[in-house]
Amino acid sequence: MPTPPRHYQEELDALLDDATRAAVEAHLSECEECRRAFDALRLQEKILRSLRAGTIAAVVPAPPRRAWSRPLALALAAGLAGMHFFGQPALPALVAKDFRAYRAQHLPLDLATADVKELEQFFTAGGVPFATRVFDLGMMDYRLVGGRVHRLAGQPGALFVYRNSAGEELVCQMFAGRVAQLPAGAERRTNKGIEFFIYKKDTTTAIFWQEGAVVCVLASDIAPENVVQLAYAKAMP
Repeated sequence: MPTPPRHYQEELDALLDDATRAAVEAHLSECEECRRAFDALRLQEKILRSLRAGTIAAVVPAPPRRAWSRPLALALAAGLAGMHFFGQPALPALVAKDFRAYRAQHLPLDLATADVKELEQFFTAGGVPFATRVFDLGMMDYRLVGGRVHRLAGQPGALFVYRNSAGEELVCQMFAGRVAQLPAGAERRTNKGIEFFIYKKDTTTAIFWQEGAVVCVLASDIAPENVVQLAYAKAMP
């Protein structure tokens, strides 16, 4: 009678754990928010081990142990920036936060320039992993102010600023990703064959669209419809 085939269930589970662990570690290397949360978990675990070993007096009840759950680990590994990782806000909220930080002078520019090509070359030299397209919005009374190499939800990218003659400002960001990362709740419009995803956070309007493998977003506190028209002018299929 032939020997029934062996099914490597336990080994497959271990293999999945190893692959997930590697992906999570890669995400942690890029995401400061998740690194801080993970460091807190490691500190908590160290304290628990010391309590069990009796090297620290148990003056307070030990906190419950938290471990990586597979759903959380898989979510981290997938890099779904539109989800919430350890309390990290979704992309529209992060974009609105960056806009407010720039307006409050808490997010300085690395290079002040009105030269489109100079800024594109700066992004390349600064390690932005894709070709940036810094569009000239001069015909719409918005002049380039400058930019910075910036990380959005752990993704390296480009951030640059425009200002008009009235002092109103636009912050544009570009990062490698897909609009599928965006959360639900956007107003969707199509122009020139491009789909735009419009979010409003307090007084800030953020408009996302896809250009090849790159997601672009324009954010401002000017009239929302004006932001929409500027996004239409900047976007390319």
